[in-house]
Amino acid sequence: MEKDPMGGLWPTIGPTELSFAEKPTGEAANSLESMGEPQLRVELCKKKLGKVEIYIEAYIDPVCGALIIHGLDTGPVVEEYLGKSDYEYWRIVPCQEKGAVLAALQGMTRPVRLKQLATMGDQGDWLLVQLVKEHFSSDAAISCFEEWCNARGIVYTCQSL
Repeated sequence: MEKDPMGGLWPTIGPTELSFAEKPTGEAANSLESMGEPQLRVELCKKKLGKVEIYIEAYIDPVCGALIIHGLDTGPVVEEYLGKSDYEYWRIVPCQEKGAVLAALQGMTRPVRLKQLATMGDQGDWLLVQLVKEHFSSDAAISCFEEWCNARGIVYTCQSL
């Protein structure tokens, strides 16, 4: 781990290791779900808007424990503006800030929904990613999450390729 300029921690994992190819798919994903493993990765957006495909997910980094919001935009418009066919970006909330994110999201969630979620999984990282999904699922997830964090003084870092 290395320190970022804002004092948080950046994972030393390279972009290829944070890529979507690492997600279990097909039978592997189904077997994880059937084994009752907590799903610490959720999809926030998967859609095509004109000539751009947008995929955004939230997950807990298995190495450093940070909350990661990861996006990937692909398509001809991206290539036109950036000179390459895809653009990846991350918003990283370090471990020491995850409690503030969870508390704020719990405060925004109806008590009846919190009770439902309490019966479905643990109240730590699993609940955190579920609440992120419930409150930030859209093609504007990254900008909405940034504005939300900024309004609450929650520290996060940005990375992009």
